Amino acid sequence: MKLKASHVYAFTLILLSSLLFAFVARSSAQADIEKQVKALHAARSKSSATDNSNVAESYGYIVLYDFCSVGGNSCSDGAGTSAGLIRDSAGNLYGTAEFGGANDQGAVFELDTSGHETVIYSFCSQTNCADGDHPWAGLIEDAAGNLYGTTYNGGAHGGGGNSGGGTVFKLAPPTQKGSTWTETVLYSFGAFVGDAMTPKVGVIRDSAGNLYGTTET
Repeated sequence: MKLKASHVYAFTLILLSSLLFAFVARSSAQADIEKQVKALHAARSKSSATDNSNVAESYGYIVLYDFCSVGGNSCSDGAGTSAGLIRDSAGNLYGTAEFGGANDQGAVFELDTSGHETVIYSFCSQTNCADGDHPWAGLIEDAAGNLYGTTYNGGAHGGGGNSGGGTVFKLAPPTQKGSTWTETVLYSFGAFVGDAMTPKVGVIRDSAGNLYGTTET
């Protein structure tokens, strides 16, 4: 069968029109995709800028407490706080001071949510600092609220020119209103030749309640 030229032209025109329509539709779809991608990037950039702005507004430097504010040169509120803090469920902070306290041999302190500082234990309260002195490291807390830590010197084996090999101690919270924290020395280092001495860091506690740590010497 022969096709007239007009039929061929019409067929060609229809074919070209179909191809052109497909190209335009594809270009339009591609443009829509690109538009959506740009919108997504813009939204992310705006969100990021907002988040950064919030961070800048939320974070700041605030001095919660200035040590050595009490007791003049003796710093009865503690001094030399080189270790970190722990926080209880009520928001109170606990830490150690290497110096200061009632006997200028270090202390454990509490800082409540209003910024009020209280020394809950002053070391070297016993003869020859049998209760320990100079806590260098921070504290840990158990579920009952007891605090555990170490002192670099002091302990049961001090005295006679010997400053003692340090201690691992426990501080139990007050059992009733008006009572004080109770310190117990769990171990005094330097008990025998070859015993470890001078713990410079704190302890960790496993699920069974065992404590682990290291000593410097």
